[in-house]
Amino acid sequence: MFYGLLTPGNPIGPRYHLFPEEDKVIHAGLFFVETVLTLLVFKFEIPVRRSWSLFIVAFVGVFSAGATELIQSQVAYRQADWSDFFSDLVGILLGIIFFQYLEKRNKSLTD
Repeated sequence: MFYGLLTPGNPIGPRYHLFPEEDKVIHAGLFFVETVLTLLVFKFEIPVRRSWSLFIVAFVGVFSAGATELIQSQVAYRQADWSDFFSDLVGILLGIIFFQYLEKRNKSLTD
């Protein structure tokens, strides 16, 4: 994920988009998947209280979202964008909400 977020873009050639601001959906989607998968790892592999796992995943997600935007500002043909950062935060929030929904729906995810 970080490779795709931090590698230089292609400055030569046309850029084709499926719809305007599609990169925002991609940012949110990447952080959504990262959040859900990390919460699943905490649930099944790392014995820590649920509230702590939610806090840790949210904190690390917000930190990595901010760090990638700061690093992008230093990479050729990339630029930091507040709207990308907020898209990342939306992905993190939706991931947490979706995981909580999964816990309530699926008895195998609950203790």
